Amino acid sequence: MRSILVLVLLLGFVSSAYASSIEVSNTSKIAIVQAYADFGGGDFIFTLDSSALVCKGYWLPQDAPGSVNLIAMVLAAHKAKSNVKVWGHTTEQSRWPGSTGTHYCKVYSLKDAG
Repeated sequence: MRSILVLVLLLGFVSSAYASSIEVSNTSKIAIVQAYADFGGGDFIFTLDSSALVCKGYWLPQDAPGSVNLIAMVLAAHKAKSNVKVWGHTTEQSRWPGSTGTHYCKVYSLKDAG
């Protein structure tokens, strides 16, 4: 019984630590999109009209498995002036290497919020 309690507490700690490394944006429109030909092998970045507390912008590496789908969603929402919500990794390891002075978070998920 005691080992089960320790396991439950440990799992709770791990899940809360993971959850705290993801920040969700306010519902907002996409302000700027930018793509790089060479930097990072073709990184894609974007910002929102209303930035989050940590994430001032977001980035997708070209080699991420879902990058094509996410880039298509970002471009469609930007052109349609549609609202989105973005979940971004806030850890220093997930910060875009090209950001200087501003924290661009690696995208975890994006939702078209109409």
